[in-house]
Amino acid sequence: MTRRYYGDVPAVLVEPGIKTGVHVLTDNPKEVGADRIVNTLAAKHLYGGPCIVVDFGTATTFDAVNERGDYLGGAIAPGSRSRWRRSAGAARSCPGSR
Repeated sequence: MTRRYYGDVPAVLVEPGIKTGVHVLTDNPKEVGADRIVNTLAAKHLYGGPCIVVDFGTATTFDAVNERGDYLGGAIAPGSRSRWRRSAGAARSCPGSR
């Protein structure tokens, strides 16, 4: 799919053991997903640091990056679709709704 839409742009598979240059400064670096590492790397490259990366995907993630581009940690919240479904379900159970 990448080749179809992006042609000759090189792709890199980021998985445990791949050296990205991002230092993960958490208690258990192996628990940090590749998506969050790549987001950290992109934020540092595009905007510098320190910064906070917000990713609105299936889940909404918030990640802190220091001035050196190190991943400091983050938080995960339900994604917008999850919140919308939960709200819609709650609205249906309200009196007077159809």
